[in-house]
Amino acid sequence: MSIQISELRAHDAEAAAPLWSQINEPADNVPAAIVKHLAKNSGLSLVARDGDAVVGLIVCSRRGDLGCVNRLKVADSHKDQGVAKMLVDKALLKMASHGIHKCGIDVVDEAARQPFWEAVRWAAQTDNRVSSDAA
Repeated sequence: MSIQISELRAHDAEAAAPLWSQINEPADNVPAAIVKHLAKNSGLSLVARDGDAVVGLIVCSRRGDLGCVNRLKVADSHKDQGVAKMLVDKALLKMASHGIHKCGIDVVDEAARQPFWEAVRWAAQTDNRVSSDAA
């Protein structure tokens, strides 16, 4: 396995569509939804590839000075191999390069996902159910 992480760009929309469909509300035109998100949040989302195959993506946005990990998805074939952690680490570096030094996450299935987020040193915020980078 040789995973390459790069910025998610409009030309990746078709290849990223199957994973995107698993983490977002179904859309009539998933590639167009990806392009729309990227236009609003340029340079923040990333894609993981194993060869030519898209095996993971992290969808990020900006809310003023706060970055947000909106969704994180890794293909079943590549789970438990460190791909999610690689995506999170690189996304935080990418956000920092855009002047974003604090980041929250939207967790869809909190009970199932909390062990991962705790393992990468994120802590739950009990007041508003948003988690943030504990580092």
